[in-house]
Amino acid sequence: MCLAVLFSAAWSAAPARADIETGDHLVHMGVGLSVPLTDMDTSMAGGGMEKIAYRGVFGGAQYVHHVSPSFGLGLDLSGAVHEKANHVTPTRFVETNSTVLVFQGIMRYVFFPEDKITPFLFGGFGFNRFRGEVKAVPRPGNPWTDAGGGYGERTLFDRNSLGMAASLGGGAEYYITEKLFLNLDGRWIFCAIPADTFGANSANFTATTLRLGWKFGRSADR
Repeated sequence: MCLAVLFSAAWSAAPARADIETGDHLVHMGVGLSVPLTDMDTSMAGGGMEKIAYRGVFGGAQYVHHVSPSFGLGLDLSGAVHEKANHVTPTRFVETNSTVLVFQGIMRYVFFPEDKITPFLFGGFGFNRFRGEVKAVPRPGNPWTDAGGGYGERTLFDRNSLGMAASLGGGAEYYITEKLFLNLDGRWIFCAIPADTFGANSANFTATTLRLGWKFGRSADR
């Protein structure tokens, strides 16, 4: 209902061009796909460096204030929940997984800020909260060797870390009206993590999202 009212109000507004001006503000949010590019140490389960997770759901929100029609500064909050990755060692069935939350300040450059379709490039720098997890189940004939024994699943590793984050990306915005737009965003994200904990000093992943956005400010208030 609220989304229908938003579209109805926007459609009756100005013509469908961006016409971004100095002082305009843009806010958008959406969801998409994330692909981890990092391996994690599974030696505690008899393995080596294994893929930390498979693709997952990525989502986020971004605010940009334009200090000129083409150049903007803003904030970006994003996160990913990945599908568990399964591995087999000589003695264990192993499951690894990761989640990440990233908060950054960003700089953005928009090409053709007056057009209906506005390509852009951006870069960001900030912080990440990363979680890595390793679970294992003994293979037949290889039970746990401690006092508990048995073949039940165990969490061998579940750690969180806080570190630096950086990103590079680009995409384009399509203006449905002068205020309402769609944003297609692709990015590469670097997250610093402690090597002595995870076996790697960074967790890198790519992400693509489709977002719905709203522009407000000087040009939108004409």
